[in-house]
Amino acid sequence: VKPAIHRKRISSTALHQLISLYGFLTVAGSSAAAVPTARVVSSITPMAGGFSGTNYRIEFSDGTKFCLKICHGYNRASVESQARVQDHLRQSGLKRACFAIPLVKNDGNGDDEFRFAAVDPDTGDPCLALTFLDGQAADAVIESGAVAECIIFEQFGHALAEMHAISLGDAQLRHFKTGGACDVQQHIDHTSYGKMEASKHTKSHPYFTEFYPTRLAALIKAMTKSVDLPQGVLHGDPFLDNALVDPKTGQFCGFVDFEDATTGPLLFDVACAVIGTCFPEGSSVFDMSRFQHLMVGYFGVRPLQSSERHLFIQFCQLTLLCNCTWRFINFNVDNREVVECRDRYRELQDQIVALEESQTTLAIEKVLDELSLVQNPQKR
Repeated sequence: VKPAIHRKRISSTALHQLISLYGFLTVAGSSAAAVPTARVVSSITPMAGGFSGTNYRIEFSDGTKFCLKICHGYNRASVESQARVQDHLRQSGLKRACFAIPLVKNDGNGDDEFRFAAVDPDTGDPCLALTFLDGQAADAVIESGAVAECIIFEQFGHALAEMHAISLGDAQLRHFKTGGACDVQQHIDHTSYGKMEASKHTKSHPYFTEFYPTRLAALIKAMTKSVDLPQGVLHGDPFLDNALVDPKTGQFCGFVDFEDATTGPLLFDVACAVIGTCFPEGSSVFDMSRFQHLMVGYFGVRPLQSSERHLFIQFCQLTLLCNCTWRFINFNVDNREVVECRDRYRELQDQIVALEESQTTLAIEKVLDELSLVQNPQKR
């Protein structure tokens, strides 16, 4: 299980001010009488968070809850775009995910273009109020051994396919070219390359000079073909720690952490889920049993098309490259003070190499072919 990142908490005044922007009161009394429709908060509890978010559980007297999330490293427009993707999923009937709660009044730091994202008055970081999902992170439940992995992986795959089955319709949502999806566009347009090239810490590093360039070329080649693949809503980061399950039964509760949510080729999200779940923590050995159960669940709702199966390995490799390079740049260029994380990219680098081995790729393709035949027995 990945360790939580502990950041300095925002001030009580700022916290209460942000909560009020979503129509909730933090103290009972005359203010509650003046706003009779407002709900009064009974408790505010800091939660464990990741590098990109600081979270608070906000609870009401009736036991219902929501999450206030401070988003680090993102601008307000990006967070608003994320929230609108979540809201499209909600309006389309998706149940198993957290959703953005709309603002009820402006915070004075923007205009009406912001329906969901507020701004922390202390730090200037954007923030969201999100519906609260009970459950435990899937990676923690797997590590506990309390539930059989096959149950968790099949449900995970089924839930991801449910999200992918939702139509875009005429919704005006952000596309991966403008944000999200592990910042893949920053590789396509060489922004990530330029950042590593410009930094004295990375311009001569073997990852940048030897490992990245040829794989970047493969990424760009694969993504140019993505326009012909099925399109839809992408979670963008469907890893095990971004999925909550019942810790006793393994029942899937929902997806959380939609910072990378966007639209684009559904295969990108499937591949991202595979590389984020089928390598056990700290391992570069691809777990074929996990993969098979994940795909059984996914194919049960949305079988992959032949064009997606053809590019499947390439997309697994490119999504790993995006995640690996994010770690490399984030902790070797942008946040070098987090010394203990500077080498965390190496784990994913080893996994990329593993996915280039013919034995692994052939086994993956065999699973996909067999599942395709089950869905289309006439092709036997």
